[in-house]
Amino acid sequence: MGRPRSEIDFETLYDLASSGMTQKDISSELGITIPTLEKIISNIQASHDVIMRYRALQPLQLTALQARVLSAITPEKIEGAELRDLVLCYKILKDKELVMDGKPSDVKGLVSYLVHLERQETALKQVGMGNDCDCVEEADFEELTSEMPELI
Repeated sequence: MGRPRSEIDFETLYDLASSGMTQKDISSELGITIPTLEKIISNIQASHDVIMRYRALQPLQLTALQARVLSAITPEKIEGAELRDLVLCYKILKDKELVMDGKPSDVKGLVSYLVHLERQETALKQVGMGNDCDCVEEADFEELTSEMPELI
């Protein structure tokens, strides 16, 4: 009969091996013998060839998804989009372009200012102080000048 099979999580094993650990260290970490580890590795390689390559193939999958998203953005959808959405999309695309070129991803100028305004508006909405809030009292300049003549 023998001992029961050791159930080892593939991701855990992959992470340990990727970190540069030796088989001896990995087997010690997992509480199994080196021959058992070698058998587990050979079984995984034999039955999970695609899984073994998934991390290498993952960027290709993400690229395919990005291509689908970008191809779904039509001129008609761009024309109908709000300025806020267009600015945020532009910033994301520009950041990606700058990163791919190895440049800092800080967007400067008007786009940076518009993104800053959007962040402020979002923060105000999160604390319940959107544009339609009555929590800020309007001040009348004439009232202030009559109350504090020494400052004028």
